[in-house]
Amino acid sequence: MTWRAIKQAGYLMFDTENQKFARLWSYDKEILDIMPGSTIITKLHEQKFERIYVCPVPLKKCFLAGCRRFICVDGCFLKGAFKGQILAIVGLDGHNGIYPIAWAVVKVENTHSWTWFIKLLKEDLGMGREPDSWILMTHQQKAWRLQYRMNCPIAANEAYFEYRMQRLKNVTIEGNEALRRIDPRKWCRFAFRVGTNCPELVNN
Repeated sequence: MTWRAIKQAGYLMFDTENQKFARLWSYDKEILDIMPGSTIITKLHEQKFERIYVCPVPLKKCFLAGCRRFICVDGCFLKGAFKGQILAIVGLDGHNGIYPIAWAVVKVENTHSWTWFIKLLKEDLGMGREPDSWILMTHQQKAWRLQYRMNCPIAANEAYFEYRMQRLKNVTIEGNEALRRIDPRKWCRFAFRVGTNCPELVNN
């Protein structure tokens, strides 16, 4: 009962969900008026909302000027009258704090929506010009926590890497075999190229 009263009071003070949604085009215009050069793309399907992508130009410029070429991607569910998911791209600032870069709202998180999102981000950040200088972390990193605790990914030389892999094998043979099938250049410190590297383990 209390929750209903609070919700009704909120409707009286602010717009309803439908009224907020109707102002989506005003949101687009306001961002472009305040931050010219920003990227905001709204997609409709049969006059119904499908997705929106937002990359404010101040965030983009500051990220490119002062942050490492390291970005994390993740998504979460939206709660409220209109369901969907928000996809987010963040980086790390000079103090290893989370730095937002771009976000999108989509109906569902799948390969198609992520491909659309990453393609737009790639164009905004110019990632295609120097693809080897970028590091991308996804939510799949959570599966690496055991390997990280065994110090496999942070081995600074091949001998120590082999030693830690043997220790991992004593814990889980399947995990050891799975890692052996992956090129060490994609996940282990001793094999990384010289350039943009980051010790971060989680992206949220």
